[in-house]
Amino acid sequence: MKVNRKPVLLLITVCFLFFQCDRNDTLQITDPCLGDIPEVNLLLPELKGMAKEEPTLITQDLVVSGIVNSSDQYGNNYGKIYLQDKYSDPTIGICLNADLNDAYRWYQPGDSLIISLKGLYVEKKRGEILIGGIFNAYGNPAVGRLPALAIPQHVYKSCNTGRKVIPVERSVSELRDADLNTLVKIVDVEAIPDEICQTLAVSEETTERQLQDCMGSKLKLVTSGYSELATIPMPTGHGAVIGVLRKISSGFAISISEPADLDMTGLRCGDFSVTCEIPKPNISIGELWNLMTVEGVKLSDGTIFTGVITADDESGNFNRELYVQEGNNGIRIPIDGNRIFGEGYTIGSVLVVDASGLLLREVNGVPEIFRQVPGSVEAIPLEECYRYLYLTGDQYTTDTERLSIAEVEAKHLGSLVTLRDVQFLDSGSLKPADDDVKLLIDCYGSMLVMKISSNFEGAVMEAPHLIGNITGILEYDKGYQIRIRDLRDIGNSTATACDILDLADQMSLQDFMSEYAGESDPIRKNIKIKGVVITDRNSKNFEPRSLILQDGTMGVGFDLGYDHEWDLNSGIEVGLAGARLEIKAGVPMISGVSEELIRAVGTLEAITPISVSPDILPNMSQGTLLEIEHMQPENSNAVFEEQLVVSDCYNELSLTILPEAYFYGNTVLGGSGSITFFKWRDDFMIRNTNDLDLSMERSDCSEYYTSRQVFISEIADPVNTSSTVNGRFVELANSGDQTVNLKDWEIRRYTNDNLNYTPASVIELSGYEIPPGGTLVIAADADGFLQTYGFDATCVGGGGSAADSNGDDTIVLIDGNGGQVDIFGIPGEDGTGTNHDFEDGRVLRKKEVNYNNSVYDYSEWNIWNNSGVSGSMRKPQTAPDDFTPGMRN
Repeated sequence: MKVNRKPVLLLITVCFLFFQCDRNDTLQITDPCLGDIPEVNLLLPELKGMAKEEPTLITQDLVVSGIVNSSDQYGNNYGKIYLQDKYSDPTIGICLNADLNDAYRWYQPGDSLIISLKGLYVEKKRGEILIGGIFNAYGNPAVGRLPALAIPQHVYKSCNTGRKVIPVERSVSELRDADLNTLVKIVDVEAIPDEICQTLAVSEETTERQLQDCMGSKLKLVTSGYSELATIPMPTGHGAVIGVLRKISSGFAISISEPADLDMTGLRCGDFSVTCEIPKPNISIGELWNLMTVEGVKLSDGTIFTGVITADDESGNFNRELYVQEGNNGIRIPIDGNRIFGEGYTIGSVLVVDASGLLLREVNGVPEIFRQVPGSVEAIPLEECYRYLYLTGDQYTTDTERLSIAEVEAKHLGSLVTLRDVQFLDSGSLKPADDDVKLLIDCYGSMLVMKISSNFEGAVMEAPHLIGNITGILEYDKGYQIRIRDLRDIGNSTATACDILDLADQMSLQDFMSEYAGESDPIRKNIKIKGVVITDRNSKNFEPRSLILQDGTMGVGFDLGYDHEWDLNSGIEVGLAGARLEIKAGVPMISGVSEELIRAVGTLEAITPISVSPDILPNMSQGTLLEIEHMQPENSNAVFEEQLVVSDCYNELSLTILPEAYFYGNTVLGGSGSITFFKWRDDFMIRNTNDLDLSMERSDCSEYYTSRQVFISEIADPVNTSSTVNGRFVELANSGDQTVNLKDWEIRRYTNDNLNYTPASVIELSGYEIPPGGTLVIAADADGFLQTYGFDATCVGGGGSAADSNGDDTIVLIDGNGGQVDIFGIPGEDGTGTNHDFEDGRVLRKKEVNYNNSVYDYSEWNIWNNSGVSGSMRKPQTAPDDFTPGMRN
């Protein structure tokens, strides 16, 4: 049904002709619902079905109705009239783009509008339904604002108005596309920390701020920078926001109409409140110094201090932390986050800190504040700094205290200081490749560490070579250290650098090892050592970037990390400041020595090798020059290969030859003589071929592996031997005047009437010697022998061995050449009832016999047994009284 009110309609048309006047104009319009109102013939959901991704012109006489759900009174919804299908629980909303200033004067929230769609365009954009005119955006058609003069032809106000629009209540996680362009109330939200105390919008810019719930789900708050809402501060608390739900490229967004749409005055997530007002300081950093303890003290509510930021993370040399200073006192604030400076916390900014409830404790001499959490402490999360840190907007340049290294004290820790008249210990980049410290030294030899992070933007810069000043934060970690903020903290060097080695205190290698053997950190004292190089870089039989230095006390290795120029027997002095001493598998190795801290010195006394015997080689120190005599290659046609084996016929020494050595593969010339070498890790190494002085004739080692004067002197099978106490043994004697080395000697047993010896019975004698006139006692059982005779046997053969015979076996002595040199019994003949039967008895070599005999001769032996056959004595022998182990008699 239509109501004919033509005069009124004419008046409305005239008013729209002047619609572009100032919003303070006095234009009055009669109630527009008194005009001709088209009859509605289309529902909003049906309109939604017509919308496509590109603008579509409506050519039919279609009319829809909708409820105005928002206002542009404060300028935030300029050019947009949002409509929904119902006053509460709407199912759809649309946006009418209209080039209309102060539309709220004609269309208030709750008004019902009738819209004639013929001649308008409809489009679906990110789920929103838009209607209006048409315009080209960079050549692409899009729904734009309906011109003001055309609005009376399409928009009618129904007389059914005045009801309140009830927003649909949603949480952020419950939002859906069906809510787009409708009035919603988003509950349980708050401004993100970064945007608290900022205005809703940047002037003259449409601004997207962010709201979030307690789980971190976010929603954009879109505000025009031309609106009266732009200067309103973002809310500091928790609550709800009412507005039209929209869709932008980053997701859901809400657009409010008036300040009252923001109702966020409750406690924020975590039950705390914040304010945009800067609190007033009531305690100094110096007073906090007096409060701090290693265990920590919880600061009371209302503890406020102020200071100037003296170090931030912009250059990368500080990470997740700020230093703040007031007067000469500094404090560290750990912050869990990157690019802290990007949030405005920059060097020179004046900061007020609300430390209420935070933990103050001493860490390496510096006061630090932390958050307490159950069972632990943590840095302040960057996103929550707004709870504690307030930037005043002021800038201040901190005056630094100028100190010499010797004047540095604990009271300076955490403060910005300037070290005067210092120089870098060595050149190269500020951050060495394998370390995070650079050493500073003054002309008095005092040293201090400059700490450099690998993230520091100037880490690859070359260290200055002259004397100058260094500014930075003073810290402590096993000694005082300074951390620069950026490259400007390295002052211009002007004076000529001092000679570091001249200033160094000299130590012997032995004293140095005693003091630093347990250290793993760089040496922070200016010390030096002198010695002679005992490795030959030219022979290439040592690691090419290493050398061994020896003085009168010991030797030590250097891992220089570069090809050096120091030849064998060079006398050098080495500055050890900044170097590291590591001991791996017993090997002392010094690394990190600057090339500038090694130089030649005057003639030093040549290193005399220590003369050693083979038996003490395992106990010799690493890197010490040694000499051993009477050695020769095992093979007369030996060549220098990976392991060159030399021996004195008894003892072997394996010399390691590197494939890179210039003499590798060459024939070893000469016979026997002395060898000079050094122990390195698990190897014995020569310096060059001159270390083999083999000018003497080779020895025939077969002569060394035998002796006529070593023989079997006693064999025991006591009658009182049992399975629990075994007193059996074999004794060897040496009647000569020279010690006999039993290398490769052995004792074999031919059991019963066997023609072959029993391999399991063999007793190996390598490693044993018999001194002149001495004996060697081999027990069958160690415990049984000790229990029987009261002393330990020289060695133990074991049960079933040649030392464990029951009296009817043949016992044979084999020399180092593998030949049979002595024998008791006859192989293949069981001894029972023969002239070599000693069951329950004893065999004793007659005193006048002083040489071994490879053929059994009964006349050389005294024999006791339990039978008395073949001229033996029938008298079982009882241990210990009837036996004399260890005594030649």
